[in-house]
Amino acid sequence: MSAEPYFLSARNPVANVDQRDLERLAIRLFARPDVNLARQRAAAMWRRVSDRLMPPDQMARFEDHVSDYCFKSVLVAAATDANSPRVLRVYSQGAEWLGHAVDAPATSAQERFETLFKLAELLELSGEREGALALFLELQVDAGEFRDVTRRISRLSRTEGGG
Repeated sequence: MSAEPYFLSARNPVANVDQRDLERLAIRLFARPDVNLARQRAAAMWRRVSDRLMPPDQMARFEDHVSDYCFKSVLVAAATDANSPRVLRVYSQGAEWLGHAVDAPATSAQERFETLFKLAELLELSGEREGALALFLELQVDAGEFRDVTRRISRLSRTEGGG
């Protein structure tokens, strides 16, 4: 057992050895060439659905948004070793930047529906079927029979249920 105290601050419980070590590991992993390539691929997919729908001020920060989102993913992945569970607090809400664009007051309902649809398609293509299903269900509630949402919900529901 280490002589170093677990909590590194008397006032901040997030300042602990696990948090520090996981952040260091995530920084090392984020610098790897294969992770950089994955980040570039993610950026290309996000750009396909967001370049015409996001306000110009958000697009100007696109690469920063993608890096934040990808770093958060690496940080969370670093903490998923079931043989060595550790405490991690993730401050960033990287996945919500696109959500902010969707909910921007200047965005029309049609633009919001289009963006949600494209985001759900991306989630499905990237293998995140549960997230895609949740977005398609949200879209169906908000937009009714939008595009082929009902068919996609049916297909994803069968897939998620093992059918």
